[in-house]
Amino acid sequence: MDLSDNTPDVRFTSELLACQDDLYAYLFSLTLDIDAAEELLQQTNLVLCKKAREAAAAPSFRAWAFKAAQLETMAYRRRDRRQRSLPLDDEAIGVLAEEGIQDESKTLHSAALAACLQELPKQQRTLILRRYQPGVMVKQLADDMHRSVDTVSNMLYRIRQALLACVQRKLSEESRP
Repeated sequence: MDLSDNTPDVRFTSELLACQDDLYAYLFSLTLDIDAAEELLQQTNLVLCKKAREAAAAPSFRAWAFKAAQLETMAYRRRDRRQRSLPLDDEAIGVLAEEGIQDESKTLHSAALAACLQELPKQQRTLILRRYQPGVMVKQLADDMHRSVDTVSNMLYRIRQALLACVQRKLSEESRP
């Protein structure tokens, strides 16, 4: 396939590749789980490829792709309900899909955060992700880790500072020509 062609296949492939980071960031924001976000991205890509002909009729490829990601996330949530639930309900997933479509700067920030989370050592990534699960408090984490609340709070603070620095670095790299 010659990428200089302006055929529907080339346009579809270009649009799909251009939104991969944004879709991943969106899916990660819904699941707070790197593995689930990657699995959902693959599932979403399969759906998008199977329905590629519909893309040409969609007013916005990005909106169409985010809607597919939203539907895949809701289906995943229903399938996965017995094992564990996602931190968001279907309505919240829909709201986030709309925001993801409308606000690209938030998407860039989310993509940077997702990339930075992946760069953290596994133990730190697990700790910070557990902290932001619904209902999880620092005291509970401290008890689970057999550490003091102050120690765990300090660990979380250092992780957040590292994430902030990483996100700022990635966003500044993104803005360079």
